[in-house]
Order: sequence, then structure tokens, then C-alpha cells
Amino acid sequence: METINPRFERGQRVRAAQNLFNDGTYCEQLAHAMLVRRGEAGDIVRVAREAGSGRFVYLVEFALNQVIGCLEYELMPWCTSGSRNDGEDRVSGFVIQSASAQTGLRGCAIA
Repeated sequence: METINPRFERGQRVRAAQNLFNDGTYCEQLAHAMLVRRGEAGDIVRVAREAGSGRFVYLVEFALNQVIGCLEYELMPWCTSGSRNDGEDRVSGFVIQSASAQTGLRGCAIA
């Protein structure tokens, strides 16, 4: 597997590029409930790499200490005013409950 640098860094402010929905791992919400609206701001608290695919997973703290694992295409830099609008909203994976939680990184290795 070729090593590629992550697009975003820990501590960086980002926005959701699309609506993010519960994939069932955020147990305090209904499955498929909207967790974050497109354009909502958050801060990256951790960068991980998915063991199987090697994709980067960004743990982003949005409002109310809600930390959600996002893939690169689900995020955009804070300073970017445009948003991805291809008519599709995707289910976000790798959701955990708080920035201090260490569980929820199934299949991930710390980058």
C-alpha cells in the first residue's frame, strides 16, 4: 500500500461537505438519523487509518461534544465556501460518542 498524507490535520477546523447520518453505531440516536447538517463546523480531534482499505478516518468534534468519524469526501476545509452537491447524502461510519472515547475505531489503526 502506497503511503499518502492525509488531507486534513489534527486541530484543523473543517465543515461537513454533506449531511451526515447515523450508521447505527451512535447508539443514542436512531439509525439513519441526521447527526450533522451540511456546512456545520467542527474540529478534527484525531486522524486514523482504516486497517483494511487504508483510507483516512477523521474524528471530528461537532457541536455538543459529538465526535463523528468522517471520510475525506465528507469534509471540506473551513475556509471553503462551496459545498459538494451531487444530490446524494451518505451514511457516515465510524461514529463515537465523545472526544475522550477510545472505542468505536473498529478496523482502524492510528495514523
